[in-house]
Amino acid sequence: MENKEVSVTLNALAHPANVAWQSVNGTQVVAERIDLLQADRHRSIWVWRMFGCGPEGQSIIAKRCRIGDARRERDIYQHILPWLPLLPISFHGYVEDSQEQGRAWVFMEDIGSDEPYSAEDPAQQRLVAHWLGILHVSGGQIPEKDRRLLRDRGPDHFRPYLDHSIATIPSVRGNNTLSEAHRVLLNEILHQCKHVDAHWPELVQYCEQMPKGMVHGDFKEEHVFWGTSPHGRILRMIDWNEAGWGTPSLDLFSFLGHRSAPDPNTYVLSVREAWPVVNQEELYRMAVVGELFRVLGSIRWEIDKLQYPWVTRPMAKIGIYRDWLAQVIDLAPWSGERTLLQRRRATKSLMAK
Repeated sequence: MENKEVSVTLNALAHPANVAWQSVNGTQVVAERIDLLQADRHRSIWVWRMFGCGPEGQSIIAKRCRIGDARRERDIYQHILPWLPLLPISFHGYVEDSQEQGRAWVFMEDIGSDEPYSAEDPAQQRLVAHWLGILHVSGGQIPEKDRRLLRDRGPDHFRPYLDHSIATIPSVRGNNTLSEAHRVLLNEILHQCKHVDAHWPELVQYCEQMPKGMVHGDFKEEHVFWGTSPHGRILRMIDWNEAGWGTPSLDLFSFLGHRSAPDPNTYVLSVREAWPVVNQEELYRMAVVGELFRVLGSIRWEIDKLQYPWVTRPMAKIGIYRDWLAQVIDLAPWSGERTLLQRRRATKSLMAK
């Protein structure tokens, strides 16, 4: 992903973000300056900060993306977050792109001036763990008609990633730019994927036994900011496009052995009343499931790149994912290992490398 901040020098009225913003608010108020914050062409996502054009003259964030992603994010801001006992991000509008079919804009509060997350601070680690616990257990307050807007974030969502990799690896092995060592590596990761496939029913059974809740889906340090209130710090979380409903495994992945991980004791205390089954052992076990979901998505993404001649970078990543998946398989719910705490605390996740 390419991330950068650059001042935009186009005429303010002509900038696509201003054109879209005017169609949302119906006025001629335009941004004093527009900075590009993110450009991800693979995912068709562009994000700008627009200065001086918010409802009270503040800056706002404009995000242009695929229309399905924009609608999903709009629904979460309008119909999901207001039900949660957390400080939401103000939503300022949605409009389909008049210049390109299949794209749309969402406008939201800019919290980029808030204090970023300092992951080495134990006090912040406790606050983040408490916030995640509140998020996960409070999803029951969302009315059923609104909860249906959330995508599944359990095994059914990630099963197609596994199926795609198993089906695609045999065909991409024929790419004549691959070395023999590359093909050996692909055979190894295909064998791992088939191992996961053989144990998938056990994974599904485990997830069915675990509590379900609201999941952010893309919890990471750069999405966490701190605001202030008379009662102290308030956590602000951005980028809700991957949010959904299911076991909280995806968000709990961040607990796995990282020095900067949220505090597990605080999380367990935060969910204990609603989810008494979740002790530290089950917290780590659910986190391993989240790690498995993430590595399956990562493998699928790189495998697709092997249909092209430029294989060096994707194969380097696949080598990392082979080692990562081996570690996950060793700790998966079907592994027979019943005490993960000491092993996970002693080993930092390969994802951090």
